[in-house]
Amino acid sequence: MILTTDHAGNILRVSPSCEPIAGYSPKELVGRNGAEFVYSDDLEAARAEIRIARRGQQRRNFETRWVHRDGRLVPLAWSCVWSDSEQCHFLIGRDMTESKKAEDSILADGVADKPQLSEATKLIAAAARRGAELTRRLLAFARKQPLEPRETDINALIINAQKLFRPSLGEHLEIEVCLDENAWPALVDPTQLTTALLNLAVNARDAMPKGGKLTLETRNVVLDETYSRAYTELVPATM
Repeated sequence: MILTTDHAGNILRVSPSCEPIAGYSPKELVGRNGAEFVYSDDLEAARAEIRIARRGQQRRNFETRWVHRDGRLVPLAWSCVWSDSEQCHFLIGRDMTESKKAEDSILADGVADKPQLSEATKLIAAAARRGAELTRRLLAFARKQPLEPRETDINALIINAQKLFRPSLGEHLEIEVCLDENAWPALVDPTQLTTALLNLAVNARDAMPKGGKLTLETRNVVLDETYSRAYTELVPATM
């Protein structure tokens, strides 16, 4: 599919070929920001490549996962150039779904005559699929739901959430939970908070490719006037 965007990533034009790939018609995409449709783990790297294309006046090639309307992730290979005369980016995205499947098939063929490696490959692939599916469902569900804040036991939420995180994080990461027994309830949307925690956990996993420890901690904090002045959207607590 072919897109043009302004310097801020707002979609200006889209080719009709986008709908089978993206799950959205051109009319639904024009006027929205492309970042809405890029999988969160891929967003910063994609932005960096696009900035280089604009500043260096050169073509950049990169890959992202596009969040389809139905919530699945579509792997796309992008080619991006910046036009000074048009003041926009031109992007061509190619669906890599079939080539990714072919790569998986080649990997399976490569270990077909080695039973131990073949079994390990299947286990790794299955674990990756489970983690990706869990992440996809949580993120897709959160995007579609209106915010419904309610009084929430954060400790209970984290205990339940960590069980969901394990398939996405892999066995090379240790998860440590440090909960304040007297933690106050919080007025939040539980689904949105779980999704935010999952995003942070996945980012932490990517930052520790050789393994490490992820700590989930709760504690009570009083936000005073000094703190609130730095974050104007907050109201200082009254005691």
